[in-house]
Amino acid sequence: MSNPSKRWRALFAGSVPKDSAYPESNEDKLRTCDDARLYVLSDGASESFNSQLWAEILVQQASSGIPRTRFARWLKQAIAQYEERSDLARLSWSQEAAFARGSFASLLAVSLLDDNIEVIAIGDTVALLASDDGISRSFPYSESEQFQQRPHLLSTLRSRHSTQFFRELLRSLIDGRGSQKSGCLARWHYPSSHASVVICVTDALGEWLLRKDERSHDRLKAILGVRTQEQLADLVEKARSEDGMRRDDSSLILIGEDDDTSHT
Repeated sequence: MSNPSKRWRALFAGSVPKDSAYPESNEDKLRTCDDARLYVLSDGASESFNSQLWAEILVQQASSGIPRTRFARWLKQAIAQYEERSDLARLSWSQEAAFARGSFASLLAVSLLDDNIEVIAIGDTVALLASDDGISRSFPYSESEQFQQRPHLLSTLRSRHSTQFFRELLRSLIDGRGSQKSGCLARWHYPSSHASVVICVTDALGEWLLRKDERSHDRLKAILGVRTQEQLADLVEKARSEDGMRRDDSSLILIGEDDDTSHT
């Protein structure tokens, strides 16, 4: 049997800002690397200082791979880069105060390994395995209500990396054992259905997609059908106006077998 990961690629990747008049303010960052079979998404927390830059750095570094046994060092390198690019000498006193409170962002990385799909998830950015028949896997959240809790995010504050949560995160990465509590690591077998897709979404889209009601199937079908930026923008605006989706930066990556070859 041929390696299924060789047939999978990004079917779509895009983002819709919370305010279409200011697309440059979008704090979500994403990158798809078909050659490396790696897909990364980060959502910068709006209430923190320059979370857009922090999310950009996390995605940039994660695109070269996340070293599970040296994650703490990897994160320190990201923080050092953030501090260097923040140019502290040019900050006003109020910006310095905001900088001192830290920046925060989620991180989701999906790797297509030879024998399984590996998901590293920190925060409330979610990966789902789905087809037209429904959602079969979801990590780190599986219920829309979970988005009401305060997520654990990666921080530029080194003091945050001595918490119990961070110790559990490092342990699960090193041991290779997933933890729903720390939201760190999951592995999924490749599905037998050629129509299955990995869906990567930031929190507003994730909460909307995981709602369980009479519209659940329609939401999933709409997401699976996105192939252009215009389609994503139309979906998000309609969901905001007609289906109660929270107005926030909304990003989507779809990974699966090429539409042209999945049925051959």
